Amino acid sequence: METEYLDEEQVIALYNKVRTGKRTWPTGIWTSPAALQYAVTVFDYWIHNVMGWKGWPEARGKVTPALLEEHRLADLVESVFVPEFGDDWLDFEIVLNESMRLSEDEAWAPDVADRQERVESAFEHAFEQLIGSPKQQPKLLATYHRFRNHLLRMWARFRRRRPSTTRRSANRRNGSGRTCAWSGARAPRPRRRGRSSTRTTSGGAR
Repeated sequence: METEYLDEEQVIALYNKVRTGKRTWPTGIWTSPAALQYAVTVFDYWIHNVMGWKGWPEARGKVTPALLEEHRLADLVESVFVPEFGDDWLDFEIVLNESMRLSEDEAWAPDVADRQERVESAFEHAFEQLIGSPKQQPKLLATYHRFRNHLLRMWARFRRRRPSTTRRSANRRNGSGRTCAWSGARAPRPRRRGRSSTRTTSGGAR
């Protein structure tokens, strides 16, 4: 299992077995090169198909350590999301997903044609709407720049991979049925060793 790559359907099927107590997570899955891709796939599926929420923003304020434990997601969060993005990982993922959605929506900001500019503009809009305005709340500046750096790093990874992928594969759908055009940004890669933490809830300030 440590070296076998799982596609989205396999990861979701595995999670459902773990969630219902039929098995445990395989050894090494959350330290594998594909750990972040697996984690996002599972969490996105959980949000839409298990909890029945409309999207990641609805998870803000509802995700608690107890809920994560109940749904067998605590190990995933502590091993992948917190080391990768920090204690406010949920806020970042919410902003990232909204940025992805807006940048791919042709009806949003039709006057902005450049892909890079659309991504950055979408992030600016999503951050202000979901977290707050750094201009009006200077205390958010550090979070803004950290989130923006995460986003640009993932966008750069996606751009490096895109020439080797077809338009069809780039626009495949994930477990929730939503277009996943940024799938390359979640591509398997060597994992960084980060600090450990038990904090598993959103920590963003408004």
